[in-house]
Amino acid sequence: MFAHDAVEVPCPFDTVATRLRSPGWLRTIWETAIQRTAPASDHHADLGHSFQIGQPRTHAGSLLIPVYWEVGCDGTPAVAIDGDLEATPVDDVNTRLRLSATYAPPGSVDSAGCHALATASVSDALAGIAASLDRGATP
Repeated sequence: MFAHDAVEVPCPFDTVATRLRSPGWLRTIWETAIQRTAPASDHHADLGHSFQIGQPRTHAGSLLIPVYWEVGCDGTPAVAIDGDLEATPVDDVNTRLRLSATYAPPGSVDSAGCHALATASVSDALAGIAASLDRGATP
């Protein structure tokens, strides 16, 4: 199944790219953002130690960062989410962030609940990254 979200941030691409290439900064922002998934899904979200960041790469002027995480709720099997965080310059002062991910619901979890959890997880991660960039948080 597929989940995605996108947002434009008022931050130059070079600044965004520098921050996104900092694994510690990205992990901290990600973990904080994923905790907001709990109210959206009516469950306790738990990122645990499953967050992984792949090697950043460029493609057609964009920065792509592979990301993998698992998010579970209330003791149910974790949903494995595999995606790409993409940053693309819009103009000299704005950058578009897009998070596209795929996931497969664990066999014992209802797919509607799983979709809600995965979609909320993607949206919350992207919103957290965008908010941190907008506030000017540094790595």
